[in-house]
Amino acid sequence: MTFEEKTKNYREQINSLKEIDSLKVYQWLIGLWKKLNDNPLSKEKQTQENKVVRCQYDLYVDKEDNTFKAWSNAMVAGGYAYVLVDIFNSISKE
Repeated sequence: MTFEEKTKNYREQINSLKEIDSLKVYQWLIGLWKKLNDNPLSKEKQTQENKVVRCQYDLYVDKEDNTFKAWSNAMVAGGYAYVLVDIFNSISKE
């Protein structure tokens, strides 16, 4: 999926979430957090240098195995992180 297709897809999903119960939004984000943990950033890369500042919980992001990866101990922040790494990984290497 291209960057444009990926961002359009997420934009549509987020817009549709505006019209439903906020609990469903949290469930969606938690589902994405679970997907993030299917292939998370390795423990070795979870360093202060890769930690997202001003995040209330632990959130680490870096490039590993030629793709962006993240790890978070927070379900909602991890869900947002999944969206971002998924979008950035859809960008052409060129």
